Amino acid sequence: MVRMDVVTVGVVPGSSGIVLVLREWEGKRLLAMEIGPAEANAIAVAVEGVQVPRPLTHDLLAQILRQLEVKVSSVAVVNYDEQIFYGKVSLDTPKGSIEVDARPSDAIALALRQGAPIYAEDKVLLAAGVSTDEGHIVH
Repeated sequence: MVRMDVVTVGVVPGSSGIVLVLREWEGKRLLAMEIGPAEANAIAVAVEGVQVPRPLTHDLLAQILRQLEVKVSSVAVVNYDEQIFYGKVSLDTPKGSIEVDARPSDAIALALRQGAPIYAEDKVLLAAGVSTDEGHIVH
């Protein structure tokens, strides 16, 4: 697994959707995923530290987990198949550790609220990632 960080969320000119871009902590690879507007907003709110008057869905889930004494230990983008990304949320519960299937965008929105690390499987970066070299994208 490779540790990742959120670089940006936004509309890419010429694209029909919103893109979430992750970058390796210790490397030059980027991973761009098209995500929905609600998830993009949830991630942007967390990244920018915006205080919302009422909890968003991911805020609600984070509050519920805290009340149940469950901690998000990490999230990961674990697979890429037929242009679809797959994610997992790893949870530490009072009864032990579990993993839950999730869309990567939802997992990342939750991780940002809980301060949990974000990872990507190396096979995902090999299949869908791009490398940056002196500010240029290299496929």
